[in-house]
Amino acid sequence: MSLADIFKELETTDFTTEKKDFSLKDGEYDGVIEKLEFKTNAKGTQWFSFTVNLIAENKKYFANLFMTEKTVKWNLTKFRDIIKSLTGETLTAEDFVNEVALAQRLDAEIVGKEVTLVLETNKNGFQNFKFETDEMPF
Repeated sequence: MSLADIFKELETTDFTTEKKDFSLKDGEYDGVIEKLEFKTNAKGTQWFSFTVNLIAENKKYFANLFMTEKTVKWNLTKFRDIIKSLTGETLTAEDFVNEVALAQRLDAEIVGKEVTLVLETNKNGFQNFKFETDEMPF
């Protein structure tokens, strides 16, 4: 089949109607942390975002911890525990004076860390994540 034949086939495909599924089912996935960022959207919502490259699935997973009024205490506790697990560092209130600088500093320490991403949906239908770092299979 020539490139012209392949392109002709592509011309007849409507890529705008194809639905892509970016979700992952509950379970365990082996991955490598690629990035940690602190983000703020146009409405002012802030969050920490871990980008994890899932090896077998050849996908990226964005593990986000949103800092909304309802979730900030829970997610800051979770963030503190994740960082302690990945780096051994105990975060303090002073670390959060500049969240962007904190994320950049921690990014340098955790990029390349191998983790098992565990996904579990709670009774309210929200999928939660955690990272496990012991006994890495790869």
